[in-house]
Amino acid sequence: HGWSFDGHRDFALPADRWGGRINIPASLAEMVADGPLEHASLRLGVKRVKKKGPWSLQFLWRDMCQSLWVDAVYAISWEDAEAKSAHCVGGGTRWAVQAYIDRFEPIGVEPAERCRLFFYETTSGTWRRWLQPAQCWENLRGVPHLDPKWWFSGIGQSEALPDHAVDAARSIFLHVGEGSCNAAPLEASCVRR
Repeated sequence: HGWSFDGHRDFALPADRWGGRINIPASLAEMVADGPLEHASLRLGVKRVKKKGPWSLQFLWRDMCQSLWVDAVYAISWEDAEAKSAHCVGGGTRWAVQAYIDRFEPIGVEPAERCRLFFYETTSGTWRRWLQPAQCWENLRGVPHLDPKWWFSGIGQSEALPDHAVDAARSIFLHVGEGSCNAAPLEASCVRR
């Protein structure tokens, strides 16, 4: 499914694809997403986009909806060296990533071992896995696992992706269901702030 709103003009998922586009009424999105959005903005150390207009706010609501009920998140973006958060994901993708992280212990109430967050960093061309208890990334040698039983979100930058990032996104689907993890850990690169 693709979460969206009536005002989104550049929605990429065609309506005839399985599940199609789910338009959420603004009143429901505000009720469901405003709390997690506020919490994410505090953890990111940035002011929330409240009065910039409905377009910006709707994108943030969509980010929340993409993160609140899924088993796994696969994010594609760049690492932001200026970020105030431990995950350092850049662009609008950071909101969805932070909302997902906030669900799990020690921040949220869900068990930390159920956090399945993967990040393809477009500058280095590497996959990383989030280690929730340590609040840091672990670099992977290959492509992360996708279990066919998982509900997942693929979240990424809206700018044109480099070809290697498009290939990285496609590679997730080449080995669905093979083993517990297709990618061996390379090293943990914990960031403490």
